[in-house]
Amino acid sequence: MQEYSRDEGAIFHYDIYQNGFLGLLERGLCENFEQEGLHLIEWADEECEKYLQKMGVKFLKIDILPYKNKRKYIINE
Repeated sequence: MQEYSRDEGAIFHYDIYQNGFLGLLERGLCENFEQEGLHLIEWADEECEKYLQKMGVKFLKIDILPYKNKRKYIINE
């Protein structure tokens, strides 16, 4: 997890590609969700989504797809 301080508030970035959601749990990083700021979880899976829903954490899911030599972002609420 990386934390970036900004005047507008903290940004927390979690890249769970290698260790998955279980790694996030094992390291106790889910407790960070209680901190004020924007939390970005890269490579989250369905397990992570279910956990966030169960804990009542509001989130958006952003799908990134290849599109004409660029990227297309689809935001799901």
